[in-house]
Amino acid sequence: MKVSSSSSSPFFLLAVLTFLSGLDLSLGLRGAVIDSSNNDNIDNIDNNNVSSSSSSSQIRRRRLGTETGVPTACASVIAVAGTFDPEYHRTHRSLQDGTGDLPGEKEDFVCEVEVEVTDEATNDSYVTSEYIDLTGTESQLDLLRRSLNDGELISAETTIAGLEIVEDVPVEGGGETVAQAVLPAEGEELVFLPASRRRYRHRKLALEEEEIDEEEIDETSRRKRRKLASYIGTKEVLVVKVIDSGGLQHPDSPRAISDNIFGTYGDSEQMTSQFAACSFGQFQITNDYSRNIDDKLSDVGVMTVTINRSLTNSGRGAVYSAARTATETKLGYALPGNFDHVMFVLEDCYQDCGWAAYAYINAWGSVYKKNYYRYPGVQLHEIGHNLNLAHSGGLDGSTYTDHTCLMGNPLYQDDVGEMCFNPAKNFQIAEGGNAWYSGNVDVYNPSTAQPSFTTKTFVGIADYQNNPQNHPVTMKIESGGSSDYFMGFNRATGVNIDNDEADDEVTIVQVNGSNGLDYSQSYLRATLRQGETYRISNYKGSGKNLLITAETININANPGFAVVSLNFDNANVNPPTPQPTPLRPTPLPTTSAPTRACGNDVCLASENDVICPADCADVELRTWSNDVGARAAEGIMFTVQAKRPLAITGISSFTQTTDNALTQIYTRPGGYILYADSENGWDLVFDDTIQHNGNSVLTEMPFANN
Repeated sequence: MKVSSSSSSPFFLLAVLTFLSGLDLSLGLRGAVIDSSNNDNIDNIDNNNVSSSSSSSQIRRRRLGTETGVPTACASVIAVAGTFDPEYHRTHRSLQDGTGDLPGEKEDFVCEVEVEVTDEATNDSYVTSEYIDLTGTESQLDLLRRSLNDGELISAETTIAGLEIVEDVPVEGGGETVAQAVLPAEGEELVFLPASRRRYRHRKLALEEEEIDEEEIDETSRRKRRKLASYIGTKEVLVVKVIDSGGLQHPDSPRAISDNIFGTYGDSEQMTSQFAACSFGQFQITNDYSRNIDDKLSDVGVMTVTINRSLTNSGRGAVYSAARTATETKLGYALPGNFDHVMFVLEDCYQDCGWAAYAYINAWGSVYKKNYYRYPGVQLHEIGHNLNLAHSGGLDGSTYTDHTCLMGNPLYQDDVGEMCFNPAKNFQIAEGGNAWYSGNVDVYNPSTAQPSFTTKTFVGIADYQNNPQNHPVTMKIESGGSSDYFMGFNRATGVNIDNDEADDEVTIVQVNGSNGLDYSQSYLRATLRQGETYRISNYKGSGKNLLITAETININANPGFAVVSLNFDNANVNPPTPQPTPLRPTPLPTTSAPTRACGNDVCLASENDVICPADCADVELRTWSNDVGARAAEGIMFTVQAKRPLAITGISSFTQTTDNALTQIYTRPGGYILYADSENGWDLVFDDTIQHNGNSVLTEMPFANN
């Protein structure tokens, strides 16, 4: 839907929904408001940090960020995580630090600095950013890692007061000097602030209304949540083959690279197909770009650039910066631009090389050395980091050893990749991101005042769409804090057939923090075969035990299922083996009996606005955006993905002004990704000059949608 207005009005959108029988309507909605403010002002240009690019006659000026009056050199702080290189680690065992971790397994951090780039010939300019390694003592970096896992530090959305940039720092081994961002002195309190950087692309508007458990209202969950990572929609991915100053480049041709990542020429195992499989079509990779760059590409979805750095004597950060700059120069605009993810392919690494690939968390960039870019498991792992997913550790407590999850040790093969994520990551995607398996998750949160006994039936994520009884695919077990447990049935079939551990067993995972809704390292706590039990001692601080038992596992049924009992405080010491709920084979039934009555504020599949107007008429869907600025066809855009027939009968919004203004609303069936820059393909459903009511009273815009 497109909402355009002649006044500057940030929108809080409220859609009025009526559920209708027999109407099959899928809506893409786009909203936009003209912004009269100048968002392109140059603030705090650091004239001491001016460089010229000899390859393109460009001048690059760093812009220092400020927030709430506190100076800081970094617009945001971004965490970096990767996949370890097993070949490298086999020959460097002496590098283990005594914790079971090898170099590269812990998150690193970079300082994002805004840079204004000006073409000397045309005087045209754009704003991009560069990443500078963030340094501090090991205890300071460990504090940043803990803050990242508990949600106080949000990668790409948080900065730190008092950061400084030091120029011309010698690189270990010689050969070059680099800039480094330095944390305040040891002992000084680290103050986390909202990132001051601007967005360089449209933000995907999350249509959701978050419910916060009262038990989780603590210092972490009080913070305002961001929803940068988007798990639904069509994602534009650009692959960049990098050639260094000495001609070093990966031997694969752009055609082969395109095939290995997109399946362009018949490769059947790659991230494009597996993301679509794990998400059941909700997350789609594309190289059909909304902006035409055909003349810049070497093959479908693949660009080739030459950098002014040598791989043999340049560190990781310097190579990434050079590759990013070369790509932006070739494109003529700042990254990420229209791209959701950009993947850089290198010949190899020669300094600080314990990684096979690495990615920027909650961001868009990832880097691959040697042949690791070919492996679907590595591809999904790194894009997973872009999507704000943390590593998955195993029963041994190591960072990567949960082999039930692609965020653990992934599959290091070119032709094996049918595997997805563990219950904690599935919950984060479903509930934190309102995507994929949303609607098939459960929460166990019993009172500790008295004993309780319950059973739950699970199906694996591979049977998400073969689940007529709507059983959960993942369940959160509240811990009484932010380090919750998650449980699921690790069914090794279909989209998860290449799973590498605990096939067809019940798995229990615990996160380090963030209540399972955001980035947090997880660890596998138990894998249960039928009849086995896992004990959580002192459950929720009660001093009593919670026993979790895999009562029944049946992989011969269609779908396969697991029945699990949860027994708190010996509510039933010798419970009989529960009888599983009958599971109907496919085909799926077309109707289901209601499970709750009219009047419960839930519009069930069996109800509509005639049968139950209390639940189904004039339902409000609330969403929020701080976006302003409808230049040309741009603006606030969002998609309503209906799980049942519905009609949208109006939009209401808070506005910045109280002017009379021409306001237009457009809608179209399907998504908006390829239609963001034009009015073509949109239907005008509201076109009127109306009085805006300001930011305290909603401005209503009713319309009839046929």
